[in-house]
Amino acid sequence: MLVVLHGHASSPADAAEFAEQIDPSREFHHVIPAGPLTVDGGLAWFDDAPESILEAAETVAALLRGLVEDQPASVVAVGYSQGAAALLAALTCPTAAAAPLAGIACVSGFLPDPPLREWALERLRGVEVLVQHGRHDEVVPAFVAGDLVALLEGVKAHVRFDELDIGHQRTPESIAALRDWVVSLDLAPHPR
Repeated sequence: MLVVLHGHASSPADAAEFAEQIDPSREFHHVIPAGPLTVDGGLAWFDDAPESILEAAETVAALLRGLVEDQPASVVAVGYSQGAAALLAALTCPTAAAAPLAGIACVSGFLPDPPLREWALERLRGVEVLVQHGRHDEVVPAFVAGDLVALLEGVKAHVRFDELDIGHQRTPESIAALRDWVVSLDLAPHPR
C-alpha cells in the first residue's frame, strides 16, 4: 500500500498524481488523505498554532494505524513538504502511536519544531527512510534535510539521503529515484 500526503496549500489531486508517478503500473493500492485545514486555495495539515501540529500528528497516526491493522500488506508512506512534516510528526509524536511502516519517504520535507517536548525519534529505529531534498530549495532550506538525516542516523534508522540539484520541486529524475527506492523495499503488492 502506498500512502501519499500532499504539501501545504495543495490537494489530494496533486498527491494522487504524485502517487501515479511513483507507482504508474498501480502495483499498490494508493491512499491519498486530505489535510484538515483550508489555506490559500488548497489544504494544509497544520498551521502556526502550537496545538495544530499535534492535531495533525494524531490525525495521520490514526489513519496509519487503521491502514496497517486493516491491510496485511506492507505500507509505505510518502510525504511531500508539509505532508512529510505531518508524517514525521505522526510517527514520532509522544502522544500519538502510529503503526510501524515498511518505509517512509520525506520529499522536500522537514521535522517540525515540537510544541511540547522532543519527538520520539527512536520509534524510527530500523525503519527504511528516504530523504530527498533539493540543494536550492527556496521554501525548506537544504540544511534542514541534513539535520534530519543526522537525527535519523542517530537513532539508527536505515536512511538514504538523495541531495538533488533542484529547488522545492519534484522532477522526473527525483521521481524515478523515489520509484526505485519503493521497489527496493520489496513490498507485497495488493491482490488484483
